[in-house]
Amino acid sequence: MRIVVKWTEDEKNQLNKLIEINTKDNRTDWVKIAKQMNRTANQCKTYYNIAIKQGEFKNCNANWLPHQIGQLLSCVEIYGKKWKQIQKTQFPQFSDKQVRSKYNMLQKMFEENKKMMELIREGKATKSNQEQIEKMFTYYSDLKEMYLSRDQKDILDQKALIKVNDKLNLEALVQSLKEILDKMNQQ
Repeated sequence: MRIVVKWTEDEKNQLNKLIEINTKDNRTDWVKIAKQMNRTANQCKTYYNIAIKQGEFKNCNANWLPHQIGQLLSCVEIYGKKWKQIQKTQFPQFSDKQVRSKYNMLQKMFEENKKMMELIREGKATKSNQEQIEKMFTYYSDLKEMYLSRDQKDILDQKALIKVNDKLNLEALVQSLKEILDKMNQQ
């Protein structure tokens, strides 16, 4: 008989910290982590990989800079979803799984933000949505600035950047979010 033991919030946090400490050159020492977690290496690795795919907690290399996010989106425009190729040529500091996970998290975030924008357009956004709208504004403002500067050395292809910028319609999005936040702050 198989017994399933749920992961507590403390265990999730501990796992994330241990992964940060025990990952070198994109190699994670799951055996060492497992000993400290009182679980098997397979349990730790499997849980972490599933949690990453579901976006449950941040990847240990989640500190992506805005220009790296722009670069990732541009790479997918150019190469498609060839994660190993993108990782090897542009993001050697991350594994191909981390690159794919980041892209999938971005896509999920973009979808959630689209839903929020629909609520806003329909006039259904409330004060309780303000924090999420502020985060969206900050995120998209940073991304817009990166696209507008276009002098980043790390940026791969200007045409791909323009295509991504047009797809996201960053200028209009940031302006709309600013107007909404101004209205909410006046109430």
